[in-house]
Amino acid sequence: MIRVLKIEVEPGVPVLTLEPESARRCGQFDGTAKAELFGREELLASAQEFPAYPRQFLAMAPGVLVLPEAAWLDADEMYYCCSLGNELLAVKADVGDFAAINPLEVLPTPVDGEAPCVVDKFYSPVFRIAGRDPRQLFCVEGLGTDDFKGFYDALRFRGLVFQEIWRG
Repeated sequence: MIRVLKIEVEPGVPVLTLEPESARRCGQFDGTAKAELFGREELLASAQEFPAYPRQFLAMAPGVLVLPEAAWLDADEMYYCCSLGNELLAVKADVGDFAAINPLEVLPTPVDGEAPCVVDKFYSPVFRIAGRDPRQLFCVEGLGTDDFKGFYDALRFRGLVFQEIWRG
């Protein structure tokens, strides 16, 4: 069974707030590349606290996924999965270092199927869907390779909610 899942940040997770200059330069996380806006500079942010759990996703802005830089330790599969078709941005906060995952791939809506996006060929494990709010993120579960939700569960990441929007 193949499922298309909408990804959202779980309510109540720790919040990372971009500093005004970084927020201004980034604008919305809507699938446009941000790395060229910063060059080798890190995005600057602040947080109330560093997450107690090392593989905790944080809230920062719609359209981007954020986790502590240390979350990649012993999670090579998740790092590889998150880097496919996505832009990884370094975020420096007063409480530590973080990685922001900015998905760049926008999948077209199929013209002849009921699936909300193409599900039968290679694409980024985390993506956006054409015609929907560009700040919404999605993944596909059940293809067997580069399965973001599968790695999330197997490696015990926390802080995200997955809502099924289609199954087939």
